[in-house]
Amino acid sequence: MDEKDGKEKSRKIAMRIEPALEGGVYTNVFSLLNSPHEFILDFGLLLPTSNSVRIGARIILNPLIAKQLAIALTEGVRNYEAKFGEIKIDRVSHNLGSQILN
Repeated sequence: MDEKDGKEKSRKIAMRIEPALEGGVYTNVFSLLNSPHEFILDFGLLLPTSNSVRIGARIILNPLIAKQLAIALTEGVRNYEAKFGEIKIDRVSHNLGSQILN
């Protein structure tokens, strides 16, 4: 904290992505689990010809980061829909992740 005005000094943090992660992981199924201390997101791929999901990534978040992610996703979807139109969710696709992974 700055002793003169009591405000925290802001700092710039650069994010860099490891080369092995640059391609990302495509997902069409996810699962969300939580405890009092963390949120666990599993992201998977379900191929039309398969009866099983291949989990490609697991992300473990503390509650603060989970809340910040929820806010960022809500804002991102709102901006996307303002530009491209509403993302329609049918009942089947809405429940797909929890039916398969939970």
